[in-house]
Amino acid sequence: MRITRDGNGYPSIVARNPYAAAWAKGWLHAQDRLGQVLLTRMAAEGRLMELLGAQPLARTVDRAVHLLRLPVGLDDQVADLDERASRTLRTYCDGFEAGRQKRPMSRVLGWTAVETRPYTPADVLLSFRMLCFFGLTSFQQ
Repeated sequence: MRITRDGNGYPSIVARNPYAAAWAKGWLHAQDRLGQVLLTRMAAEGRLMELLGAQPLARTVDRAVHLLRLPVGLDDQVADLDERASRTLRTYCDGFEAGRQKRPMSRVLGWTAVETRPYTPADVLLSFRMLCFFGLTSFQQ
């Protein structure tokens, strides 16, 4: 596979198959968006107040996540994925972990309570649930 960046730093991936591309995308997300991915996971788990304290936005997001029960049923959803989707998600997470291990922890992340536990297929699906719900509600407003 080959990863290149244009003059603005935007990456392009050329890969031999979809799994290599998924791995590269995971690696790039860890390299370029680690804080954003980990913060999104905490938000999707209803744990923003652990990081931000009792701020109104954190309280609202955490309450909504718990009321909507966004994390419920993730293991069943992961188990129900077909082989191709499951392999793609696992490969993406492997790439993410490889990129996270290669990237030094930033001081900002080091000072926070953001967990750096491995990123899993369930985390990917939970993040999608979070982004879909809050993205749709924001769009409607």
